[in-house]
Amino acid sequence: MAKKTDNSKLEEKLILRREVIEKVGKPEIKVIELYAGKSVMWGILRDEYEGRVKIHLLSIEKEHGKNPRALQGDNMKFIDGIDLNRFDIVDVDAYGIPAGQLKAIRKQNYRGWVIVTAIQSMFGQLPREVLLANGITKAMMKKVSAVFVSKGLAYIKNFIYSLGGRTIRGFFDERKYYFYTRFEG
Repeated sequence: MAKKTDNSKLEEKLILRREVIEKVGKPEIKVIELYAGKSVMWGILRDEYEGRVKIHLLSIEKEHGKNPRALQGDNMKFIDGIDLNRFDIVDVDAYGIPAGQLKAIRKQNYRGWVIVTAIQSMFGQLPREVLLANGITKAMMKKVSAVFVSKGLAYIKNFIYSLGGRTIRGFFDERKYYFYTRFEG
């Protein structure tokens, strides 16, 4: 099994977050971080933007003791109880493909910037929600699930579009996708 690495592709992830901060264009921004880890990236950005942009951060981390300032628990349990439209940026830096989280964000009719890390597993499997949004039926999934692996990026982009994401900008490696989008209307 591949080892999970916190903050791999750190510079690319920081570039995307800087671009989104600039696009928000406010002197104060509110960010909710659904997979906080130790909040390394936002710590770097707070220091970098000090005196220019005040960054208010609400962090959620599932792993006990990893981030004492974060709300501890499963982010899916928090999403429904938090008004996401209070935030300028929703940061979804997941180890896998956060399809459930993205659907929950959109279910709130969130309008704003979403930063996403989506990583296909070693075997390239895609979440059922992503495949269904692309017209792949459950019967098709059962028969030929391996066929969909090579089209992961296209299917994820279509999934984002189906949720109302429009512009998708980022870095796209083989089965590792770092990007942002803006959910609209």
